[in-house]
Formats: sequence, C-alpha cells, structure tokens
Amino acid sequence: MFARLIYNYGIFQGLWLMIKIKLSNGKLNLPNIKYPVYFRKNSSDFTVLYTILLAKSYEFKIKQPPAVIIDAGANAGYASIYFANRFPGAAIYAVEPDAGNFEMLKKNAAPYPQITCLQKAIWNKHAALIIKDAGNGEWAFAVEEITEKNKGEIEAITLTDLLSNYDLPTIDILKIDIEGSEKEVFAEGYEPWLSKTKYLVIEVHDGLKKGCSKSVFKATSTFNFSFKRSGENLVFVNDDL
Repeated sequence: MFARLIYNYGIFQGLWLMIKIKLSNGKLNLPNIKYPVYFRKNSSDFTVLYTILLAKSYEFKIKQPPAVIIDAGANAGYASIYFANRFPGAAIYAVEPDAGNFEMLKKNAAPYPQITCLQKAIWNKHAALIIKDAGNGEWAFAVEEITEKNKGEIEAITLTDLLSNYDLPTIDILKIDIEGSEKEVFAEGYEPWLSKTKYLVIEVHDGLKKGCSKSVFKATSTFNFSFKRSGENLVFVNDDL
C-alpha cells in the first residue's frame, strides 16, 4: 500500500497519507476529495476506499464530461464519491441492497446533492431477492432470487426502470460491481439500457458464479462496443454513442 501511495502522490504526501490512515478513527480527509470520507473499522470498507479513492481504480479516460452515472453495487459509496469529485456536474444514482452498506453510502453521499441513493438490488426483472453473505466481508455481499416471501427480502430494480423513473436519455457511465449478479443482469432484458450506455465499467466475478464473463461479453457483442482491461475492471466503450 505504501509503495502505491508514494507512486500516486509522491514521497511526502504519500507518507503523510499513510500516517493519517494509521491514526484514523474511521474518518479521513483525502486529496482531491471535497468532503471527509467515512469507513467502518474492522470491515472491508478501507480496502474498497483505498482501491477506489487512493489507488484510483476508476481513473479511465472519457471523451467528454458525463451527465448521468449509475453506480450499481455502490457499497459504502466510494465510487460515487470519486465520480462526484471528478465530474461535479453529473447526476449519480447509487444502488446498494445491503442495509449496513446503505447506511454508510448515505453518510458518505450526504454532502453531495447530485448523488441519489437507492436501497435496491440491480436485477434483470422485478423479483424478490435476499442478501447472501459468504463471510468474505461487506464488499462481497451478493443477492439471489427467492420465490416465497422472506422477512429480509430486497426489492429488485432493473436498469430500464432507472432510465424510465428518472427520465434518463442515456447512461454516460455505468459502473457495475454486483458480486456475480452481472450474470443475470446481462442474460436478458439488457437491450433497452445497454444500447443507451456510453461507458460500461464492470468487474466480473466468475470465481463466485460461473458464466459471468460469458453473459457480459455475449450481451455487449450485440452492440458496437470496444473494450479494454483496467486493473480488475473491464471498460467497454459504445462506439456508436
């Protein structure tokens, strides 16, 4: 971690950041981030925070400033915060199903009026879902569909719903990190929203659910997308938009 901080910020600022991190009580002021960032101690939050806000995992090139960003699998809100600071004119829709993560998302997003927080799960149809905790930390909560009523069920929302509900003509950046649910999301019902997506940034999880990559590539191949790998993410660019 220290070497990466030095690489990104230089030796003096990198060292100062490391000291701040070690002494932090769950609140950090970071370079190029307008407001304090919160994380839960003894959780996976800091790993996600570090990857997105310090290692800059979503720093890819974009032709023009986006107007609409959807953060699917927003976790504690770090990608939404990153995009809000990089693209302050964009409207951001942050979707996170887990209650604990959602509370952190709301806390981190509170100073940013352009971020709309939704406690729902992205899926390919209207369905009842439940959270699956495989014991890998708050960053790895997944969802699965259920057929019977369950006290802990989560409401599903489709990306087509988001376009319709908020009257969005296009999705300029669609960031997806949904722990295997991408297999279902890209399996069917993707045409209305994928055709309107300019940039798709996605982490696929074949290790959690076999067939995720296949589903994503099959769907994107029906449109004129080019792609490249950027760290753990795949970045697809719609060459028709």
